[in-house]
Amino acid sequence: MDLAPLTPLYERPGPWASAYLDTSFADEATLSRRELKGRQISEELAAQGADEETCRAVRRAIGSYAYGQTPGRAVFAAHGEVVFEPVLALPPPDESSAVWGPLPHVAPLPELTPDEPGTLVVGSTGPAPTSHSVRPPAAAPRARSRAATRPPPTGPSATSS
Repeated sequence: MDLAPLTPLYERPGPWASAYLDTSFADEATLSRRELKGRQISEELAAQGADEETCRAVRRAIGSYAYGQTPGRAVFAAHGEVVFEPVLALPPPDESSAVWGPLPHVAPLPELTPDEPGTLVVGSTGPAPTSHSVRPPAAAPRARSRAATRPPPTGPSATSS
């Protein structure tokens, strides 16, 4: 995983809001779902102690995402400003998650971007992040989209070809 895009996360002091969101689906309820998800994640962050400006910035970012075009998005914000918004190659295992903490919560990124070599960001005491490579075992299960885990259709339309 290329760590260069993560540099702004470690050049600024925390605390940080980190959120992961499944954006893989789009339907007639997408607009209301996007608004609801933004509000939910903002409230989760506020309950964990996030300041109002940062919660608002995360909510605005989530409200701007297009659904059905990418599997997922992550958003990292501090001090009322969104700093990094990567597109994910896989949707997060939970429909969404939010973490407020002294450092950005980047640990899920290697698993959600499997096209990149596995890398775990360990931390930093200087101006740049430090890391070491981690390769998952060959048999380790990877995150899959909901569509890949749905049972096959049944009934007359499923058998007619």
